[in-house]
Amino acid sequence: MAPSFPLTTSPWIPVYDLDSGEQAEIGLAEALSRAHRLVFPVVRSVDVPLWRVLTAAYDAACGPRTQEEWDLLWRAEAFDAAAVGDYFARWEHRLDLYDPQRPAFQCADLDDFNRGADQLDPALLGGESAGFFHARLDRGEAPPLPAGEAARRLLHLLSYDVAGIRPAAPGDPAGRGGKSYGGQLPPLASAAHCHAVAGASLKATLMLSVPPGPRAEGDAPVWEREGPPPRRRVRPAAGRMDLWTWPARRVRLHPVPDGRTDRIAFYDGDRLPAPGWTTICALDPMTAWWDTSSGQPRPYTGTDPAAGSPLPWTAAHLLGDTGPYSRSLEHLVQACARGLLDDAPVSVALSAPTHTSRHQSAMRSLEVTTIEAGTAGQLASPAVRAHLAGMARAADHTAELVQWAAHRVMTRRGVGGYSREVLASRLSPAALDMAWTEAVDDSRPESDETGLGAVAGRWQEAVHAALDCGLDALRLPHAVRAEIDLTLQEPQRARAVRAPKRGVALYEAFGGRYSLSQISRHPDCVVSYNLLRARVEEQGWPAQKAATTPARRGRPKKHAER
Repeated sequence: MAPSFPLTTSPWIPVYDLDSGEQAEIGLAEALSRAHRLVFPVVRSVDVPLWRVLTAAYDAACGPRTQEEWDLLWRAEAFDAAAVGDYFARWEHRLDLYDPQRPAFQCADLDDFNRGADQLDPALLGGESAGFFHARLDRGEAPPLPAGEAARRLLHLLSYDVAGIRPAAPGDPAGRGGKSYGGQLPPLASAAHCHAVAGASLKATLMLSVPPGPRAEGDAPVWEREGPPPRRRVRPAAGRMDLWTWPARRVRLHPVPDGRTDRIAFYDGDRLPAPGWTTICALDPMTAWWDTSSGQPRPYTGTDPAAGSPLPWTAAHLLGDTGPYSRSLEHLVQACARGLLDDAPVSVALSAPTHTSRHQSAMRSLEVTTIEAGTAGQLASPAVRAHLAGMARAADHTAELVQWAAHRVMTRRGVGGYSREVLASRLSPAALDMAWTEAVDDSRPESDETGLGAVAGRWQEAVHAALDCGLDALRLPHAVRAEIDLTLQEPQRARAVRAPKRGVALYEAFGGRYSLSQISRHPDCVVSYNLLRARVEEQGWPAQKAATTPARRGRPKKHAER
């Protein structure tokens, strides 16, 4: 008889129990029915896919449909235990990890177990050149996995498997020679995942991360759907619950009698129609995007290219009015503005995978960073939100200026050994955690414009000091360093400083007077030259506002149906 491991009641979700004061592992049903007394900290990459399954289960079982319902549920002590119990009783047969007819998150029709249990190891996604690759995987020493561990790693594989050539299921007409070409990244691996953390409980974190809304027609998590066929499919996503549990690969676990997993069947799975990112952006509130003048949103990864991980002020970018955007953070800000969180500290859990090349066939890093975003009182203030976003933009812009100046001068003077990538890593203001925390703490809602300006000034001094230390560490000749400092005193970057032709109109923007052509090349300009010109010359917009306000025609609706 095949072993059984019902995910509704078996221990597999790691939590901290506030009642016992201890770590524990529980099933899905208890996770929701006791969410007000549990904590689920998302601190590892394997936590993020499990978090999204928890979110889909909450949304399907007891998620509120309107803001009024959401406010009532927020004030309630717990989720409706009866509704949660009824829901999981209805779908329990679809949530057994080893069910022979409908194994959870798997394809029951696969019987060619073509991979060992090592295929479930997250380290395998980095390839042999990755720093987190385990040598034992090369030696084929992966032992059978306990059921709970196999379930967590299964979700990780479905969420983060890399792109490129994947195995094609036997008999799949889309396969060629047993291979499926052009493998797509799963939705979660396409951009940054972000959700709010405020309050101690799993209940609070779930509710603050997902805005209320009616279930979109046809939307359902994977366990409410018919089992996926072995062959690869290209299909649209019906809604956010569909995306959160998307079957990007066809997998089937092979259990041994004691309930452990020793082998798996592994093949390509469902793909989104192009452009898939537009669908993810429109449906998934726990992601972030930029508007573009072309009308197509582009993903916001939240990752510093040099550091390979989010910077301390990354979350503040999501608080501005000019992008990037996140419906999860917008929902959080609205809850803060309604006074539902008092003045609780708020953080943002941000995860952004990076890959080794444009082919995205191997992963370079996958980190989860918890970033302070201020308090609920601060986020309720439009002035403070704009101030925090402005400080974040200023830090990025200053770092870019220093990197540009250093590269420009060193190239002209023939100082070798420092590519753009090396300079970006050496001159990244990453070691500013304490300075950013102090700047956030000092940004109080009761402060006037002068007070917030003083905070911004101190923050900018800290950024400059950190970048000066980076320049000092390069040990450049005195004349080279002096020219870099002189270059930085220029009013704008060389690519935007060429004197405009006589008679060309100049406009106040970014601390100086520039032509529209110069402004369109400024790093903070987010629109095309033609749109900038139309806004300024034909519609009378202030130049800086025209440059930093994204085109709206391509932006997905903030409150799209689920």
